Amino acid sequence: MKFFYKSRGTISVFLTIILVPVLIFGGMTTDAARISMSKVVISDAGEMAMNAGLAQYNEELHDEYGLLVMKQSPESMKDELKKYFDGSLNGTGLDGTDGYKKILDLLTENFKTINVQGSEIYQTEVEKQQILEYMKYRAPVCLTELVVDKLKELKNTKKMAEAMKKQMEFGKAMEDCQDKFQKAKEALDTLDGVINSLESQKIEKELAQTEEDYKYVAALALLLREGALKYDERLSQLETGDMKASTEVFLLNVKYVDLANPLDEGTYNAYLTCMKYKNTIDDMGGIGKLLESNNQADQGEDTDNTGTDSGSLEKLKTDYERELKRIKDYPSLLLTHANACIDSHYQALNVYWNSAKGAEQAAKTAYDRLKDVKKELEKAKTKFAEWDRANRELKNAGSNTESMDAEVEKYRKFFDDGNGAADSSQLESLMEDVRTNQEYFKKLKGVLEEEKFCDKSIATTSAPEQSECYKRAAGTCLSGMKTSGYETFYAIKKIWSEKYIVKYEHADINSAGSSKSISEHPFYKRLQEYCKESNSGDSKEKQEANSRLEQSKTAGEDAKKADEYPDFSWSTVNVRPSSQVENAASQANDKAADLDAAGDVGNSSARRNSIDKFGESIDAATSFLDKVDEIVTKGLENLYIAEYAMQMFSYYTVNKEDGQERAQEDIIGISGYKLSNHAAYQAEGEYILWGKDTSKENIKNTVMMIFWNPAAF
Repeated sequence: MKFFYKSRGTISVFLTIILVPVLIFGGMTTDAARISMSKVVISDAGEMAMNAGLAQYNEELHDEYGLLVMKQSPESMKDELKKYFDGSLNGTGLDGTDGYKKILDLLTENFKTINVQGSEIYQTEVEKQQILEYMKYRAPVCLTELVVDKLKELKNTKKMAEAMKKQMEFGKAMEDCQDKFQKAKEALDTLDGVINSLESQKIEKELAQTEEDYKYVAALALLLREGALKYDERLSQLETGDMKASTEVFLLNVKYVDLANPLDEGTYNAYLTCMKYKNTIDDMGGIGKLLESNNQADQGEDTDNTGTDSGSLEKLKTDYERELKRIKDYPSLLLTHANACIDSHYQALNVYWNSAKGAEQAAKTAYDRLKDVKKELEKAKTKFAEWDRANRELKNAGSNTESMDAEVEKYRKFFDDGNGAADSSQLESLMEDVRTNQEYFKKLKGVLEEEKFCDKSIATTSAPEQSECYKRAAGTCLSGMKTSGYETFYAIKKIWSEKYIVKYEHADINSAGSSKSISEHPFYKRLQEYCKESNSGDSKEKQEANSRLEQSKTAGEDAKKADEYPDFSWSTVNVRPSSQVENAASQANDKAADLDAAGDVGNSSARRNSIDKFGESIDAATSFLDKVDEIVTKGLENLYIAEYAMQMFSYYTVNKEDGQERAQEDIIGISGYKLSNHAAYQAEGEYILWGKDTSKENIKNTVMMIFWNPAAF
């Protein structure tokens, strides 16, 4: 015992050393346990708070549509969620105790509600997933009996859509034919008018008259003018120095200068004689010297006679000046006479030349237009064959094609043994006639260009240019000759016949051949009938087409009125069915209503525009049907979504079946709820298609698509 006493106090120190770490470790373990427990409690509290919040989902959307969606946003529920979190965190109010608080004593320092991006029900993928989950157990109920029949209908629908598309393509081809008919007729009308106006006998007569007038009027006048201008002869001073005698001879000859007949031989010779004495008088000082010379000669005579002589001389002087003034423009008169002749025939031949040129172009245009007609007729025949084949395939599939059969048979007769068949051979004949006319007018234009004088084409060279050329040629003919050598008309005419008019080249119109009348050609008459029927709407085909188009037009106008459509604004609800077209819905811009349904039924471009737009709609529809056989094995999700939309949401015609009104209690979705109880009853499906806030706009667009009848084309 004493041994132990010797160690007194040692154990206490040891225990102290041991217990301190143990106590520290125990405290740390306790704190770690509390922290770990706090994490679990906080996590559980968060989940319980979220579950409590999710318990406030939209019961109507869940029960009727199988979609789980909150009524309120996370931000608006922040206070409620914090309350749920705090209650779950400390166990307050769970069983009347505050045990959690004694153990953990947790305090909420900061609380946030965060919206998870992409979880909104209006997000396409989220909505699609919810629909698919719902339809996994609901689909067998609504699809088991219907899916096979619907797939068969889809197959036939594809054939119907293809037949409709081929019919529209044929309609477009016929529209193209009609356009080409109209253009060909207009070109042929122009050509026919020119053919009737350009009579070869009139042209031949004009060419003959041109040759005669150019040779015997214009050429002679220009040569006489040149001779008159160059004539410069006078009497020798040795022959006479008597101005009075020269003046009297001038006045004696001037009476024979008949300006009304400038080409007369007597007029020309008398003018030259007068010019000889005029030049002589000028050389003696001019007519003003007449009185002065007389006064000098009479200085030694009695003054009684001087007055009498002076009066006679004054009269002689006055008569001379008057007559000289009258005849001095004789060369200009000859030029005017020639220019009038040149201008007259230039105008006449130039009109014929331009007409021939225009006729050649008109014939070429008509030929090209007829080629276009031939091409479009062949294209229309090909499109008809495709339509006929598509109609037969639709008929073999068991569909009722009675209406389309009647249309097909009508056009088959047209192309096989009717007007369409006759048109082909008659068209070829008319094209040959038009080609013949084109060659004729080309040659006729050349013949008119070959009518020349001094190497100038009379029909194509302007009258002033011709006149200048002919004047130069006349001067050349008289150049180098002495002025006294051709003072007589005879001398001038000899030069005219030997040197001048030989420069004239006369064309032979017979070398051009003759034109061919098209007025009574059978195909030209057929074109006139086609275009008359098209413009007046009198043809049976046109009336039928316009009647169908008018029906679609009326339906379209009725659709635009929208008086009976449900009036509901989607902007008044917080939760709405999503538009499956996403952004395209807001950009749709009433494309269905943009089909020009209210357009002019007689307007070809409006009809063609409508055909094109409806063709686009058909293409969009058939794209879904291209692989209908694979829809169950590879596209079941698409079928689920489509069936969900048709069964869950109402649409404008949901209350109609086979033209009869359905009872509202029968209009229910696969969830068992009445569709008539929906706020947007008869307007939900259309919203999914178009996505516009106004239900009337959505329904109007849908109705426009339904009532636009492609058979009208």
